[in-house]
Amino acid sequence: MNSGESDAVNESPNSTPPLKDEFRSALLSFASTYAKGPLAGYSSTSDFSSFSVEVIYDKLEVNSLLNEAIRDLRRIADSMIAAGNSRECIRVYAGARKSALDESFKILGIENSSAKIIQRLEWRVQQQKIRLWIRNAEICVRVLFAEERRLAEQIFKGLGNSDFDDACFVETVRDHADSLFNFAEAISNGRKSPEKMFSVLDLYITISNLLPDVKTVFQWKFGICVCKKAVDLLLSLADAARAILLEFETAVIGEPTNFLITGGSIHPLNTAVMDYIDSIVDYKQILTLLIVRKPLQIDLDFSTESSNSPLVLHLLCIIEALYLNLKAKSKHYKDAALSNFFVMNNVHYIVHRIKGSFELREMIGEEFTNRLADEYNLTASFYLNSWKGVFDCLEIDCFERLGGLLAGSFFWRLRFKAFQARFKEVVEAQSGWILAEAELRNELRILVLQMIMPLYTAFLHRHGRNVERLKQFGNFCDVEKVVMCLFEG
Repeated sequence: MNSGESDAVNESPNSTPPLKDEFRSALLSFASTYAKGPLAGYSSTSDFSSFSVEVIYDKLEVNSLLNEAIRDLRRIADSMIAAGNSRECIRVYAGARKSALDESFKILGIENSSAKIIQRLEWRVQQQKIRLWIRNAEICVRVLFAEERRLAEQIFKGLGNSDFDDACFVETVRDHADSLFNFAEAISNGRKSPEKMFSVLDLYITISNLLPDVKTVFQWKFGICVCKKAVDLLLSLADAARAILLEFETAVIGEPTNFLITGGSIHPLNTAVMDYIDSIVDYKQILTLLIVRKPLQIDLDFSTESSNSPLVLHLLCIIEALYLNLKAKSKHYKDAALSNFFVMNNVHYIVHRIKGSFELREMIGEEFTNRLADEYNLTASFYLNSWKGVFDCLEIDCFERLGGLLAGSFFWRLRFKAFQARFKEVVEAQSGWILAEAELRNELRILVLQMIMPLYTAFLHRHGRNVERLKQFGNFCDVEKVVMCLFEG
């Protein structure tokens, strides 16, 4: 009997319990020396919330693995495997190392909650947890799991079969990896409400950035299932982002509120949608990759432009839907002038937001922006008609052309009284109307003055000798000064 056979006999099943106990004891001693993992010394997330992964790596250099402890663990593991107790070796090792991961997950604040519990949380709470998850995912993949992979290789590389170190590693971290990814999966499978879009994209970007690390850490036979879970999660988040964009378009089209905005000011829907579009532009690069289908509203003129990407077509559809919705809301104003003022104000706001963003302006294009500008000009002209009755009072009629006595003494008084009354009526009606954008406010004031002042000045010039007497008729005012105070609410 050769020495190899003798060793095999000596490593009988009866020797397994002492080896197992020795291995467990050595692991516990090692864990104590290693301070239970890379996050040793931290008591909560607040201790390292501002630290980068690099800082945690620096800490690992201080807590470097003890070579002597590694050699002892490797020696005992080799004996257990030689005795035919590979499975028991994996079980004992994974059980001991899981406690270190449990401690690290506790420090990170990672909870193993079910998808239903996660999805039932208020969105504000979900957002907080998503932000925490994004940071934790990097720490877990690039620090915790990577260190467990390195440790398993140091102890088991070359022992047993070729996959033994991989089996020990995956058995140790599989449950924790599942717990980590299950949270993002629950978010991706939750309700597709528009406010979730950018958090979903943040999750997608995080996992996409971590995927090479996941593939490196879990690249071997037993870790393929974890790699697949990460890839499937990316696909699920991409589908969620696409579904949310469609949900947002539908919400803009059918937004039902019909309350009247005081003074024809900017509607909250307008502000919210344009803010949302600005955020979409911030995620332009990733959304251009994810949004691959054109919008359903293919009957709109701009949707046939082949040069536009699907994402741009969706933006155009959203803005078109916003305009149509606002136009419908304007019909609830009983005053036609205020209705046109509201549309003019809100369309100008859309154009202003587009032109104020270089990237959005580039995406939307000049043609569509000019179409909106034309709508603004049209509604502005409709609004200006509300002043027509004011300057009509100042126009010369047949009596003045004939130079009759009535025109010379009495008629101009009636005409000026009518002008004063009509001017006061319009000013009082529009004194509460609001144009928040200073440039538009001044532009509209000037347009009004350009309609009134030439006739008003000519009228005063024609009856200059009676200007002082005009004041006797009451309500004499500085027209230009009054108009330049309008539209501030």
